[in-house]
Amino acid sequence: MLAGLVHLVLVPEHLKEMPALGVLFIVDSVALVAAGLWLFVAERDDAAWATAAVAGATATAYLVSRTIGLPVFGHEEWELLGVLTTLVEVAVALGATRLAFPTHPEMVMAPNTVRCDIDAR
Repeated sequence: MLAGLVHLVLVPEHLKEMPALGVLFIVDSVALVAAGLWLFVAERDDAAWATAAVAGATATAYLVSRTIGLPVFGHEEWELLGVLTTLVEVAVALGATRLAFPTHPEMVMAPNTVRCDIDAR
């Protein structure tokens, strides 16, 4: 959600500089915040996947825009805020992926699941 809020703050600047990029920042902000809230509230595998996908796609777009450049938008310069935000997005994507692939039974996020420990002696 933090990355989404950072993108939202940058919307006016990007709308002035390049309106299409500003619109993408709006869409990305909404998607990042919505996915983060969904994961926080629902704690479900599909919410984890959505969060991982949105954060991963956002981080990838930043890295591509700074290395080879994005079609139409071209090549951008590296910025500290962008790098820090991208690091957060990568961490979120990895963490959400980890939630979607639990390795410990207690990490499984299944709605309406009741855990019952029965001692079969």
